[in-house]
Amino acid sequence: MYEREGFKFDLLTQRFIENRWNTEIGRKVLEEVIWGLQNSVMIRAILDDYVLDHPENVEPYSHPIYPEDAMKKDSFWVLTVDDLRGIHISSEDFTDSPSFEKRSLSYARFYNCKFNNADQ
Repeated sequence: MYEREGFKFDLLTQRFIENRWNTEIGRKVLEEVIWGLQNSVMIRAILDDYVLDHPENVEPYSHPIYPEDAMKKDSFWVLTVDDLRGIHISSEDFTDSPSFEKRSLSYARFYNCKFNNADQ
């Protein structure tokens, strides 16, 4: 089980969380998130159109449930406007970016990125 901040996810959910960023839409959204971080655009503005409208998604902050019937192959959606679970950002330049101050990026993973003079 994957555990993060007290939330446990089964293997099916873990795979969806990781794989959604590798879908056609997921890659497009990933590019928008990177551009947004480089240009001080709110992540919420980018992810707002992708929030899942589902009866089980009533309290996603207090009890995140990824509904099994919505976790289809090649689908992309998020639970909340700041749900970056499973995102991996590699080899990007965030030098002088004003976007990192007071951002909740605890679920994002950054690999080989430059953060020189970025607000942190």
